[in-house]
Amino acid sequence: ALPISYREGNPEPRYSKAPYGSINSMGLPNLGFEFYHSYASETFQGINKHAQKPLFFSISGLTLEESASMARKLAPLAEEGKVILELNLSCPNVPGKPQIGY
Repeated sequence: ALPISYREGNPEPRYSKAPYGSINSMGLPNLGFEFYHSYASETFQGINKHAQKPLFFSISGLTLEESASMARKLAPLAEEGKVILELNLSCPNVPGKPQIGY
């Protein structure tokens, strides 16, 4: 899931194998919304003329306003079928961000 700002994520170790699966606490490590929004915009403006499938954006603002802002900025690309949006309301591994839904 993608928050609006750059995040290093939670301190390591963030991932551990378990006998029947794994346990993780990644904490949303990423380069920030603007980086990925620019990538999506450029991908469909000629840099990658072979892009035939939409990009998947799972957005997870730390506030309702952040989520709405990201959705508004991605809406034109989504309307053109260039991105698919998911609103992540349940990300329990970010300190200070309560889960909104399950």
